[in-house]
Amino acid sequence: MGRGQRRLAPELLGRARRSAWREKLTSQQPARVNHVWETTPTFTVTVRGAVAQLNDLALFVTGIGPGSSLSAKLAKVQDDLAKGKPACAGLQKVIDEAVKNKAGKLTEAQVSSVVASAQRIKNVLEC
Repeated sequence: MGRGQRRLAPELLGRARRSAWREKLTSQQPARVNHVWETTPTFTVTVRGAVAQLNDLALFVTGIGPGSSLSAKLAKVQDDLAKGKPACAGLQKVIDEAVKNKAGKLTEAQVSSVVASAQRIKNVLEC
């Protein structure tokens, strides 16, 4: 022990630590009343439909890859969906095209993003 420091009795040290822990706990958390938090966290969920997700994917593939084959396939899927035709086969063609172009024409991240987005849209359409 250094000069000027006093040694606390073990029972006082325990109380001091518990008191400091309580102060830290209450200063970092919202107050509770009868085991219910006073503040209720809220969040908003926005569900985007297949058309909105297709639009996003079409914007993403514009200008990537060789030529415009991905964009053309997505345009066909969008057209089919607008006419009420099945779009599942077209989305699978988009996935196949992205995987085929993986050999250097698209980056690994681009392929992953296109495949994941197309698969998610297929799930929304219940393909």
